Amino acid sequence: MSKKISYSDELKKLKEYLKSESNEDAKRPLLYPLFKKIFGENFLIESDACGADVYIEGKIVVEAKTDSNNWLEGFYQALHYHKKFGLAYSMIIVIANRFIGIWKANKIPELSVILSHSSDANLAPNKIGKENAKKTTTSAKREIQNSAIYWLEPKDLGGNFFKGEGKSLDYEIYEILNILKNTDSERIQINTHSFIQSIEYFKKFFENPIDAIHCFYSIVAYWDITSTVAVNEYMPQSFQVIGFKGHKLSVPVFYNQKYYLELNKYIESHYIYYLA
Repeated sequence: MSKKISYSDELKKLKEYLKSESNEDAKRPLLYPLFKKIFGENFLIESDACGADVYIEGKIVVEAKTDSNNWLEGFYQALHYHKKFGLAYSMIIVIANRFIGIWKANKIPELSVILSHSSDANLAPNKIGKENAKKTTTSAKREIQNSAIYWLEPKDLGGNFFKGEGKSLDYEIYEILNILKNTDSERIQINTHSFIQSIEYFKKFFENPIDAIHCFYSIVAYWDITSTVAVNEYMPQSFQVIGFKGHKLSVPVFYNQKYYLELNKYIESHYIYYLA
């Protein structure tokens, strides 16, 4: 049996990066250990990556910003590395103080793709990032945000996590790790090593945290790689998981309706793998 790899030190540095208010240049080295440990010799930075903060060929491009308000600039800047330098990647990551957004390149809105493709290839990515961010309408910006497979912003960390009022970096960094380890998958695997973090993640969707545990075990047997979320029009305050290509249906689960979009996205971008 292969030895389980520990990422505790690297995740500690990632957490330190997210909490730090220092300039992106000063704290950028805190990003490197996690990516280097996961991707090894495929890990490239800066001059070896055409200026990208982190680049994993064919998989990931990372753009670091100091302030979370500049995430849209970072998003377009990351896109322009493909237009200008031909960098190939399936995942875009923008990271800043108390912020991280992650997108699958094949699921970003068409409007952002068109804007990126029409940009001047002779201009630097950081200049294009600023220009395209200014051209993006409020509704388009919201669409880009909603297309992210993962989203963490400063206001998410403002509440009491244990009362279900917000998110905790202690758990979010494990979700980020899980995404990075599954870059080639359309869905992210939840297994014996990560199901506790998933249950913790569920707490925000319920008034009472204990309901997160009940929810998880109510849907676990129906949550596979084909699962979708359905809401009964007669019980809109509840949802059911339809799994195994529509052949299995979970019992109704009641939840906090204001989190429907985020709950739906989480379930439909993950799947359960052997929790026995």
